[in-house]
Amino acid sequence: MIAMLFPYEVSSFLSSLSENLPTIVVLFPLCLITLFRKKLSCNHSFHSDHAVTNVRDVPADSPDMGSFVTMALPEVYYWIYCLGILKETAEKAAGKAGSGLQTLVGIQKRTALRPQPADSLPHDLPSLLPFDVFSLIASYLPAASVVAAGSTSRTLYRRILSSEREPAALWMCLVRRDYAGAVLDWEVGRSAVASSLALPPAAAGPGDVHAPFAGVLERPCRSCAGLDRRPVHFYCALREGLVPYLLAGKNTLEQCFVGIHGDIYDMTSFVLEHPGSPETVLVFAGGDCSKMFEAVGHSNLARGIASRLLLELRTPRPPGPPTPQRRPIDNMHFVRRWMKREAVRQQILAESRVVSEDMIGEVRVFFDPVRWKWRAWYSQGLNFLPIFVDY
Repeated sequence: MIAMLFPYEVSSFLSSLSENLPTIVVLFPLCLITLFRKKLSCNHSFHSDHAVTNVRDVPADSPDMGSFVTMALPEVYYWIYCLGILKETAEKAAGKAGSGLQTLVGIQKRTALRPQPADSLPHDLPSLLPFDVFSLIASYLPAASVVAAGSTSRTLYRRILSSEREPAALWMCLVRRDYAGAVLDWEVGRSAVASSLALPPAAAGPGDVHAPFAGVLERPCRSCAGLDRRPVHFYCALREGLVPYLLAGKNTLEQCFVGIHGDIYDMTSFVLEHPGSPETVLVFAGGDCSKMFEAVGHSNLARGIASRLLLELRTPRPPGPPTPQRRPIDNMHFVRRWMKREAVRQQILAESRVVSEDMIGEVRVFFDPVRWKWRAWYSQGLNFLPIFVDY
């Protein structure tokens, strides 16, 4: 019976089975879930803008658990090889001894799975994983590991780094995992998304911007100053320019936020008590003011006050500059260099085109990942009224 199920020698199979038992324990429920969803014809719900709803009424003609087990056994053995290759290639590309995938399957670093004859295995093993299972595994990995895995085969490139439908669903899932707290759940983030989508202020309530935001990556791919809006580029651009994007125009007495070293601080309740006058804070608020904060030389007491104003948005910080121990990931490093280079060029361009007699301070630019374009804003009058311009 075992020989009929598996096209390999029984001894080789039993050896691999004993060595990779923890991996099988993780993969076997995934096989059952995937087959069950296929039987109920609900795989399309993964691409929906909303979460997958639970199926409460199982059809009477649906197969029982025994038939699911029988169908799942042949696929488990193939998926072990798929995950083994994904783990090894991601580790080589990222230059690390271990990866999130290794932690996910709960196995220690050991000798690779026993190779099989070339004619007995498919040419591209990752293609055997259904996309919903592949996305489930990727959702447990850091974004850098997902990007690194996308450079190891054509199938993974198509599923991760291309501009097709599957990468759009995958990266939107990662965006919601990492930045939903700042972009969709926070009132200031929702107002920024509503402004980018040209929605009325009344439509920036909880849940109102989720569906329009999820449809951003489904729009036709466009380019901005040489950077096309691929799903992976959207994630990287949102990560690199998150603080200037969310805080643009938030430098008034009613809403005063500052960004320092990637963190966001709510200065609204403290702006009138600031020893350096409220105007000093309002001029630099509404964006990243790390250089000004360090140049002034704030005391430990001031830093302690700032720590109490820190907002816990649970967003991952952008990684630091590459080091010999941490090699840069090509796509992410490319977007970071592009953002820094274009920010300087766009700042010069905006200063030459945006002129106003009532301008307070200087014009500031930020990258809008939803509109996929650079925008500018400045404060007008003594009330620091934010004015947004498309130059």
